[in-house]
Order: sequence, then structure tokens, then C-alpha cells
Amino acid sequence: MRSERQIYIDFNSAEEQVQKLNRAADLLYELADDLTRSLNQVIRQNWSGQNADLYIEQEQKVIDKVRREADNTRNLATTTKQIANNLKNSELRAVRIAKQRAEEQRRRSQ
Repeated sequence: MRSERQIYIDFNSAEEQVQKLNRAADLLYELADDLTRSLNQVIRQNWSGQNADLYIEQEQKVIDKVRREADNTRNLATTTKQIANNLKNSELRAVRIAKQRAEEQRRRSQ
């Protein structure tokens, strides 16, 4: 059985990964915002016609995909954090139960 210390070390490691996922999601949202600004400021103001419309349509699809990936990454971070918390709590509970049983066993054998 793992020690409480090892459980907390692993939980902290999982927390670090969750922070990295959240940062990645933030960067994806920033990228989508930058693409939107670029689309609105540069393309729409300086280019018109059918080709411009097609380009804008395709760029909007890319922006939407980037936002969906950001949402998925954020959801992954949230789910990972919940699983890590549940696992930590379950493992700590198991350690406590094992300690209680060992103590009870020790008392009975005296």
C-alpha cells in the first residue's frame, strides 16, 4: 500500500498537469481571439469579393475548431482534477482503514 506522502506527491503531480492543461486551453482561447481580431481588422477591411468571403468562411471554421479544442482541453483539465481528487481521497481513506485495522489487530493480539 502506498504511503500518505506518496499519495500527496502523486496528487501534486496531477495538479501540475491540470495547470498545464488549463494554460494550454488559455493559449488556445488567446489564439482564437487573435485570429478573430485578424479576421475582422485585416481581412474584412482590406479584401472584398467572393474569394474574400470564402477565405473568411474557412478562417471562421478554423477559429471555431480552435475554440472547440480549447473547450475540450478545459474539460479534460476539469475531469483530470476530479479524478485525481477522487483517487486521492479513496487512497487516503484506504490508508486510514488499513491503519485502523492494523491497530485493532495489534490490540487483539496483546
